Amino acid sequence: MTDRKRDRGGINSKALALVANASAGLFGVQIVWGLQGVATSRVFQSLGAEMADLPLLWIAAPVTGLLVHPVVGWLSDRTRGRFGRRRPYIALGALMTAAAMVLMGCADSLSTAVLALWLLTLSVNVAMQPMRALVADLVGKEDLNRAYAL
Repeated sequence: MTDRKRDRGGINSKALALVANASAGLFGVQIVWGLQGVATSRVFQSLGAEMADLPLLWIAAPVTGLLVHPVVGWLSDRTRGRFGRRRPYIALGALMTAAAMVLMGCADSLSTAVLALWLLTLSVNVAMQPMRALVADLVGKEDLNRAYAL
């Protein structure tokens, strides 16, 4: 019965530890979004993009997220395997994010930098959507509101 023992916040201790771990992963996703927002326009400009071109170059990011979220969410809900439903997407997204960040840093042309931005946005969204759903998988229905608040 110690597994179901509840802490002061109402969520059992094991679920609380898992939610804290998922929160750390989502913190990492937010760091990537911050780095992307801070550095990408400057990378584009250093590769010859004009200030007026930046909005058009940035449009790939939100459009990609708009398409990727429902697809990855649908796929991860239906994935069955020895690593679970969410972990393969989180791992794939993390590896792709690292590759995209390296590609962005090594970009020697504007087209390569735009491709890196698209890949970075795609990969972060592949990791982020299953991480959000993971919280619901980790805790019971009665603890869901508290877990999302954490």
